[in-house]
Amino acid sequence: MEFNHRFASEGDRIDFGRLPELNQRSQLTFAGWFFSERLPGHQGLFSLKKDELHIMRSHFWHNNRIYVHLSDGDVSYVSCEAKVEADKWFHIAIVYNGELAPDKRITIYQNGVASPVRTTGVIPEKTPDFGPARFVIPPEQFGFHGRIQVYDQALSKANVARLARVPVSK
Repeated sequence: MEFNHRFASEGDRIDFGRLPELNQRSQLTFAGWFFSERLPGHQGLFSLKKDELHIMRSHFWHNNRIYVHLSDGDVSYVSCEAKVEADKWFHIAIVYNGELAPDKRITIYQNGVASPVRTTGVIPEKTPDFGPARFVIPPEQFGFHGRIQVYDQALSKANVARLARVPVSK
């Protein structure tokens, strides 16, 4: 099931609103198309944060890595080398499956291809209860984004590859 929510812009931040469907989930997928004029650098992909210890977010960092934080009371995240280029559209999909072993619970796909990840901490079996937190694309996402999708299931490798093949008009 794909959640198709209207979203509103607040300055440079895109706000999808509250998504209670993401509370206490054992599976979900975030996917979207992105375009940036400069990489690497600190650029947010998405954020859902109740507080510093109850969080789900993803971002590029200055060390040319993509980070995905998913914490329910501790500090845990996965990261992988960013294999995307500036001035080109690229597809990112983050698949979470809490039913797998802790070091296999998050897979980061870049342009439809799974990237080897490093895990720090223990990725929880379920997402936290985010309470009134709002799902946003933060203001540090420089460039463009298109077709942002959030699914309430862990998409298969084949489904992610299909999403990554869909062309984006400029």
